[in-house]
Amino acid sequence: MKMKMLPWLEFDIQVEILKRLPVKSLIQFRSVCKAWKSLIDSSPFIADHNNVSQDHHLMIRYRPPCWQLGSEEVKYVCFVDDDDDSFPQNKFATPPVPPIPPSLYGSCIIDTSCGLVCLEGYVPVQPDGSSKTRMVVLWNPSIRKSIAIVVPNDAPSEFHPFVGFGVCPETKDPKLLKISYKDDQDPYQVMVFTLSSREWRCLSSSNQFPHMSLIFMTYSQTVIGRFFYGLVFDGESYLIWSFDLSTYEFRKVPVPDSVRQSYLSMSKLRESLVLIDDKKGYSSTDMHVFDVWMMMEDGAFTKQFTITKASIERILGFRKTGEPVVEIEIEIVDDVTTALIGVYEPFLDHIKDLGICRSATFSVMCSYNESLLLLDHDDDDGCIEINLSQLNGIGNIGFEMIIPLVSYQTVIGRFLYRFVFDGEFYLISSFDLSTEEFGEVPLPDSLRRSYLFISKLRESLVLIEDDNGYPTTYIQVFNVWMMMQDGAFTKLFTIKNASVGRILGFKKTKTGEPVVEIEILDDVNRDSTTIFCLRTLLRSHQGSWDL
Repeated sequence: MKMKMLPWLEFDIQVEILKRLPVKSLIQFRSVCKAWKSLIDSSPFIADHNNVSQDHHLMIRYRPPCWQLGSEEVKYVCFVDDDDDSFPQNKFATPPVPPIPPSLYGSCIIDTSCGLVCLEGYVPVQPDGSSKTRMVVLWNPSIRKSIAIVVPNDAPSEFHPFVGFGVCPETKDPKLLKISYKDDQDPYQVMVFTLSSREWRCLSSSNQFPHMSLIFMTYSQTVIGRFFYGLVFDGESYLIWSFDLSTYEFRKVPVPDSVRQSYLSMSKLRESLVLIDDKKGYSSTDMHVFDVWMMMEDGAFTKQFTITKASIERILGFRKTGEPVVEIEIEIVDDVTTALIGVYEPFLDHIKDLGICRSATFSVMCSYNESLLLLDHDDDDGCIEINLSQLNGIGNIGFEMIIPLVSYQTVIGRFLYRFVFDGEFYLISSFDLSTEEFGEVPLPDSLRRSYLFISKLRESLVLIEDDNGYPTTYIQVFNVWMMMQDGAFTKLFTIKNASVGRILGFKKTKTGEPVVEIEILDDVNRDSTTIFCLRTLLRSHQGSWDL
């Protein structure tokens, strides 16, 4: 096979050429021949390719203001961070963030490392969201693939554990760091997850996190080389700690005395750790003044420059040229505060508009280089893996708002249908088991805010609308809708009976008789209990059914 493809070129030379190609081309070349696919999918090739310089991207996550179309969606936009004058013209929407399954709500970007974007959020265990599991998603936007990892909650008293992320540069193994508070005697439990082993393990007491009361600063962590850095507050001043992804050792990073009690945030610039000192901070001054400090090779911080432009409200991060990406707050109408996002050019004292306007919700910026990481990982050993190579339609739904509804799914023919909830509306996603393509099934506007269930009747998709749903009426009213061949939903009938508590499904009879639950009252304990009733609905009149 090797010689058939390019008989005039040694295979070793082909490998060296392929290692220098961009990710998009390599994904296409996997279809050329079995030898190339086997090579590109192999872990050694992925690691070698990651060591070659690839395109650098800036990713910005934001929510548009309410007056913009589609403002309910969280959006991700990327810029190719070129050194030439083409920036920011080379702008594109990111591949869809994984909406199902798993789906996160309350999500945030933790950090990026070796081409992977790490997001953290919650997945509901119960349909009503009363029970939820913390989850991390490792997402490679370059190859449209992600892996979800459940974060354990072992300590009974822990509250919102800190989670960090980084890829070990020596092994190219993605790792998660979890620090959770336990009790005053033994304050912190430290666990590490490695994707290669797909296991969480506790660290020994010799390299545990320092035993002191600390506040972990949100969005203030970064990975540089094999070191993970975190910013904490001890009640009086800021501290920086580092964690070695190879040796699993913690160290304290000295912070300049002049900024220890300032309002700090952390970022990186050309693989160097950066502190941003916001002089306005908690004070009531009218203008932000930002001092930017960079950590040198000897571990000491040196102030690089100061930004005093009155219109700048926040620094999101930096281009690889060193120019800050900033927010400028503006008021549109009715005192609604929004912000424009741009790049500050200090030598020209000018802000280059990136064409992004966000709502009052903070935006987040991260940067990454294209990579093939995750291409060689399979779905097993407790991780949930999602292949997004063919994701369509449903991918435009806001990522952090989607809640998967447990047991609200069915298979009809080659399609898997599943309910999701975006915090305001119901949506139905479809997955083609043959082509592995996702899609969205349009719902009637009258149903999008209803209390819905999904089922099937004679190999047709059925929606059960519970009119009682959220209100506190005393009688259950169920509307049954069926999807026709053209994809539109038509109401078949209505069930209106005080004793019917829930519809479980339908018989395959011609009339499609529902199997229902009937709630009864126990005469002894006077407790409301439920029995399964297999009696069918025998007659109908004027579109309503009775027992």
